[in-house]
Amino acid sequence: DLEKALRHLIERGLTDSLVILGLHGKRTDHTLTNLSVLVRFRDQFKSVISIDQYQSHYLLTEKHPSFTARGQEGNRISTTPLPAVSGVTTKGLFYPLEDESMSFGHLEGLSNIIAADIATVSISSGSLLISLAHKS
Repeated sequence: DLEKALRHLIERGLTDSLVILGLHGKRTDHTLTNLSVLVRFRDQFKSVISIDQYQSHYLLTEKHPSFTARGQEGNRISTTPLPAVSGVTTKGLFYPLEDESMSFGHLEGLSNIIAADIATVSISSGSLLISLAHKS
């Protein structure tokens, strides 16, 4: 499973760039558990991206507090707190946020649109999942 694989990489000092395929496992329980594992282990890797058939996913944390998308104008982007995040600020999105607090079950950012050549998302604390649709 994902947790065992991440522990294996960390034990061997392989903590640079991590690409995860199959995070969803075609089961909702696998998806939720793998997101939980990702929140626990994210800060032990320099960069982490999870790719599926439709989107690329990036996790922001206090240690990795910002995300930049270039050349994605018109593309769909979603922000999901895992489980809570504060200081969410976005630039270059159709519906911008300024120093917002978000929490799972209370406030999410589903299907926003990138409105500029360069778009950014940043946080001050917590964990925020960025889901960026693959350009068609």
